[in-house]
Amino acid sequence: MSLATRSLACTCPPNPPVSESFANADSVFTGQAVASKLIETELDMPKGIDPEVLKKMVEGTDVKIKNGKLIRYRRFVTFQVTEAFKGSGEGKVSVVTETSETACGIDFILGKAYLVGLRQGR
Repeated sequence: MSLATRSLACTCPPNPPVSESFANADSVFTGQAVASKLIETELDMPKGIDPEVLKKMVEGTDVKIKNGKLIRYRRFVTFQVTEAFKGSGEGKVSVVTETSETACGIDFILGKAYLVGLRQGR
């Protein structure tokens, strides 16, 4: 018999067609990535898990063990909106994304322009 352990990874769903993404988005705009900041969130340390097992569980994820604490890293990215197609989109808009593609994050490159579709609370 084997025991299941908590998984910290995710499987990213395939991108839907553009028309479906647009229909489901609260806001759609083109914009240039102008700022990026790494943010840390402390998570509850799971109880009853061997520290070495926990280290292996978080390997390759956006979660790290730092000073005996479990920390989730995410990226806060700010865009200068160039054209809004749906929802609010004047000035600057900020989004939060995971820091790695394996956690379904997007690696926005500063200075590069993007077509961005956002859904609140997702």
